[in-house]
Amino acid sequence: MKITYQFTFLLVFLLAISGFAEETNKIDSLKSIMLKASVDTIKVNLLNKISYEYEYHDSKNAEKYAKEAIELSRKSNYIIGLAEATRLYANSLSYKREFANALEIYNESLKLFMELNDKDGVSTCYVNIGVVYFSRDEYLKASDYFKKAATIFEEINDNIKASVCYNNMGIIYTKLGNYPLAIENYLIALYIFEKMDDKSRMSSCLNNIGILYKKLNDFENALKYYRKSLNIKYELDDKIGIAACFNNIGIVLCFLNKYTEALTYNKKALKVYSNLQDSIGIASAFHQIGTILSKLEKYDDAIMYFEKSIEINTKAENKAGIGSTYAAIGKTLLETGKIHESLEYANKAYIIAKDINDKSLIKETLEILALCHYELRNYKKAIEYFIDFKTQSDSLLNADNIRNLTSQEYQYKIDKQKLAQKLELQKREEIHKEKLKRKNIIQNAFLFGIILLILLLFLIFRNYKIKQKANIELTKKNKLISKQKEDITDSIKYAKRIQNAVLPQEQNIEDSINDYFILFKPRDIVSGDFYWTTKKDGQVIIAAADCTGHGVPGAFMSMLGISFLNEIVNKYEFSKASDILNILRQHIINTLGQTGKSDEAKDGMDIALCIIDYNKMFLQFAGAYNPLYLIRNGELSITKGDKMPIGIYITEQKNFSNHEFSLNKGDTIYLFSDGYADQFGGSKAGKFMTKPFKKLLLEIQNETMKRQKEILNETIEKWKGNLDQIDDILVIGIKI
Repeated sequence: MKITYQFTFLLVFLLAISGFAEETNKIDSLKSIMLKASVDTIKVNLLNKISYEYEYHDSKNAEKYAKEAIELSRKSNYIIGLAEATRLYANSLSYKREFANALEIYNESLKLFMELNDKDGVSTCYVNIGVVYFSRDEYLKASDYFKKAATIFEEINDNIKASVCYNNMGIIYTKLGNYPLAIENYLIALYIFEKMDDKSRMSSCLNNIGILYKKLNDFENALKYYRKSLNIKYELDDKIGIAACFNNIGIVLCFLNKYTEALTYNKKALKVYSNLQDSIGIASAFHQIGTILSKLEKYDDAIMYFEKSIEINTKAENKAGIGSTYAAIGKTLLETGKIHESLEYANKAYIIAKDINDKSLIKETLEILALCHYELRNYKKAIEYFIDFKTQSDSLLNADNIRNLTSQEYQYKIDKQKLAQKLELQKREEIHKEKLKRKNIIQNAFLFGIILLILLLFLIFRNYKIKQKANIELTKKNKLISKQKEDITDSIKYAKRIQNAVLPQEQNIEDSINDYFILFKPRDIVSGDFYWTTKKDGQVIIAAADCTGHGVPGAFMSMLGISFLNEIVNKYEFSKASDILNILRQHIINTLGQTGKSDEAKDGMDIALCIIDYNKMFLQFAGAYNPLYLIRNGELSITKGDKMPIGIYITEQKNFSNHEFSLNKGDTIYLFSDGYADQFGGSKAGKFMTKPFKKLLLEIQNETMKRQKEILNETIEKWKGNLDQIDDILVIGIKI
């Protein structure tokens, strides 16, 4: 096989120089040679060459000629040609982002190269497979294949290809947050690129080191490496590389608060990417322009650019780009006070960050989630996310990471000669292994190994002692945190007993209402939602309320609400449902000392309250934001509450509206908080929404009230799935 392979390439070479030396179009020349060739193996090699030439700019033709080569090589049992043709076909699938099919074909090619003991072919397949896994954000798998490839390339003394693998591993370790390993791989690659005077790869490696420094918030060093890379890109007239450097420089200038200069660079990048029709590059530029506009408080324009970025990245299935832009939108919405929307985007970004194991993105989304939950007064959740954020920050930006990074770069600058000797030593071992110098080489290698082993043992021992000390401190802190958490949880559980005691008891409700259900699902141990009912002068009064906040803050407000409602019914004269809300509002304002100043907390509650007279079949309703639903003869009607809360309000204080209407036997009325409709879930992790809630209520009308409660509970649990419950849930149904 080896003889045939060399012979056929010799024939191709002779044919090329004898008949087609003056052809200006390389591909046309190859096609002409192929059509005149009479030997199948020659045709296969030419078809493979044509496919390779098309590979980077015309994947359709690359695939076509690779398939022809596969068919002909199988027919002629030409295994070498088949292995290469199969690999080239997989390349065309990979460029079309058909990754699953590409992996299957690459493995077929890999098996053939292994059977041929063709190390170059095997290692090239490993690289191709690594690229596919990297494109699918499966970084650990990609790293494994690049390592395998680098090992073989070093064995066959192909240092330039080995260095490409080191550069790729540097990119992967950067994404995984292992910065010391990232810089180690980058510096090995950079030295070889410099030695080979490979300026294109040298500039890419410099750019990657700049990205690494940016992640460590060392923006001055990041700028230094980006500008080194840009100078080489200009020299090579590498348009795509120039655009990438523009974009990266703009990102760093943004972090340095030089927004005008940053915007100039990112717009330059967008222009170049647009001319090149580079969709991923355009998406990246849109993302960064949006980030700068957000910093300049041009929030609407920022969101517009972010949405453009997401649209492009979604088409390209670029999870990292989508997750990063979701996080940027979440941060922008948080700045504008749209906390719930910010939380929605932050959750989406966090899911993607965890899925692709992007440490930096995980850290960024944890910070947004912590701030969102703090603004929503969900202090327990905010603390949990903040602790996770702090842990991620410490792991990525700890002193050891930065110290190791700096020392490795310094070592690289002063130790180039040692690395050169090491590479030269490998070469001499391969070429002159039978000569007398072998003894000295082995002795030197042994001595170097002993020194390295002693140094390694020292470092391992030192790191062990440091880690042991840190673990002891961490154990103490964890025990303290666990004890504090246990004490807080016990206190909250006791508060739940108190809250349950003040809520209406089941026997009392059944004495007042014949046929009903109450679906009550606190988000935390205690609830900011509450229900309340009583009976006075033959009339039943019932309310569903949603207080500001969740957990402990909301529970305090709910207990105030219940206490005030009991006091109002027992001490005050009233004739309408709206009278109760007017008095309740005044009690809340007075108790909380609300004055209407812009900087004070706007605590209060939303509520739906009705008075039912079963003898007269008559109902009164008043609401603060919350509505009343009535279903009669299969049709749903809505009576809206006033758009003002029980508490201080920014506009002039008005009396609540009182709604009155007759009831018919068989009518069903519903009072509820917004927790059910606002719950995230489903296949797209969106809100349940009001429209499906109405539809569900209509669908279950013929069921008993007990069964209605079960269906509502089963539906929201199925919708929620593995996501957290984001709010307290309260739904009350009453059959007349």
